[in-house]
Amino acid sequence: GIAIDKGYIDSVDAPVSRFLDFQSVPDMDPRWNDLRLKHLLTMQSGLRARDDVIYRYEGLSAMQKTDDWVKYALNLKFEEDPGVRFEYSNISTFLLAAVLQNATGMDVLAFANTHLFQNLGIQVDQWEKSPKGITKAWARLWLKPDDMAKIGLLVLQKGQWNGKQVIPSQWIEESLVAHATP
Repeated sequence: GIAIDKGYIDSVDAPVSRFLDFQSVPDMDPRWNDLRLKHLLTMQSGLRARDDVIYRYEGLSAMQKTDDWVKYALNLKFEEDPGVRFEYSNISTFLLAAVLQNATGMDVLAFANTHLFQNLGIQVDQWEKSPKGITKAWARLWLKPDDMAKIGLLVLQKGQWNGKQVIPSQWIEESLVAHATP
């Protein structure tokens, strides 16, 4: 939401192809061209990721054994068209980190420190990354309980902190609406 508000990304309807190197993957499933940021955000990518507890993190483990996690993800096949069905996906979250990094020129931690955490008085020095330096956005961000409470309060205050609009209120509202059913 902050990246859209600041003009780094046009909208959640932007195609993922605008931000990732599709040229590096031969014989790519054509449905990648239909994949939008909103599909990753709402975990309705349609990808055969197999990267959650149901699959014992099989896909996530396989991805982490490679040197290029984005390339691994771009080689995934689709089980169905984007936007059809919800399925929790850590890889979708990782792809969003790659998109944000490519769109802003900052890794997710640097972006969050600059545009979010600093405003809340939160100090974060480390967030684990992939071998190519992309933030492992699905996990490994260590926050103190009071810092997590600040984020909760920020949401309750519709994105405002100390009189400053940190996250657009419309983004907060949109984030709290169900976009799919499991």
